[in-house]
This record gives sequence, structure tokens and C-alpha cells, in this order.
Amino acid sequence: MLKVLADSGYIEIQDGTPTFYHAQDPVEAFRLLKEEYCNAIDNSVLQLKKLHFEAKPPPSPFWSIHSDKGIRNRLKMLIRNAEEDLIIFAQDPYMLRLVHDDLKTAGKRVNLSILVPDKGAFAGLNLRVYEMSEPLADMFVEMAQKSSKMRKVGWKTDLFMIIDGMDAITVGSQSGNRVATVISMPPVCFMMKKLIEMLDPVVAG
Repeated sequence: MLKVLADSGYIEIQDGTPTFYHAQDPVEAFRLLKEEYCNAIDNSVLQLKKLHFEAKPPPSPFWSIHSDKGIRNRLKMLIRNAEEDLIIFAQDPYMLRLVHDDLKTAGKRVNLSILVPDKGAFAGLNLRVYEMSEPLADMFVEMAQKSSKMRKVGWKTDLFMIIDGMDAITVGSQSGNRVATVISMPPVCFMMKKLIEMLDPVVAG
């Protein structure tokens, strides 16, 4: 036991006959003890972090946001992170007002296409908006008519945005509650972008 304490630095051994043992200064002994415990805790934390990351499942390609603040922050982040183009379908001017300044800034560095069903409803926003082409508008009408599930749950889409053909977000309301769904599936988002470009010359450039 004395050898263990000596190896830990808590006592000193003076060889001889007889052998003398000298206790370390209590302050120094506690300092050493504290250092030993802190190192042990740090090592345990590192091991726990390693286990956490190894056990963490891959992120879901779909997730929902249920707070107005969270939706606004996510929209702002996606707009600011766009590198090439933004395609936006807006049914409600309110959604564009939420991110008005971000859209104005983004329009100076990326291709920004804002498509709406009626330009008159969006007057005064100081944003360049375009009315959807007839084929694109017909597609949305057909989708709404044939989607019985959407009608059944009372879902209303207020905004849909595709970012760089890599990510997308849809914002809508159900029973008075606004919900956003983020889609992080590049192949699906890219195909949606290409379909829209074929149906609307404004987006195709």
C-alpha cells in the first residue's frame, strides 16, 4: 500500500535501514488527487462522446418544424446558404414578408424565381414575382384535386421552396397551426427542380 501511495506521489520514500516514509504536504497531495480525478473524468467524457457518435443514427431526410420562430429561422438559413438558385412558390404574401430582406440580398447573388398564382395579391412587397405558367398552375390544381388525403386533413400549402436543387422546404397550415417540413433528399429535389423548369419558362431562364 505504501508503494502505491509513493507511486502516486502522496508520500516520499527514503531508502535505508530502517526505511523512512515522509508524507507530502497536504495541499500538494490534494492537488495531485484533484488532478488525477479530473483526468479520469475527462477520459470518461471522451469515451462517452465516442460511444454517442458511433451509436447516433443517420439523419432523417425529412423533419418537421412546429414553431413560427423555428420556421422563420430555417427559411432564413436556407436562403442565406443558397449558392446557385432559389425556386419559390408562394400562396401567402405573409411568408415572403417574413424573409423579405434575406430574399432581396439573395437575389443579388443567386437566380431567384418567385412564382405566385396572382401577382396582384403580392403587390407592394418590392420583390420581383412572376405568375405561374398555365401548365405549372394546372399541375398544382390537379395535385390538390386528386390528393384526397390533403383535403381530408385540411392541409393548406403557403410556401414551397427548392434550394440549389438539393434541399426543399414546404410550409403550410392545418387547423390553424403552421408546420414546415424540410426535405433533404438531393435526387428528389433535383428532379422536382427539373420538372418545374420544363413547365415554367421563367424558372428555366
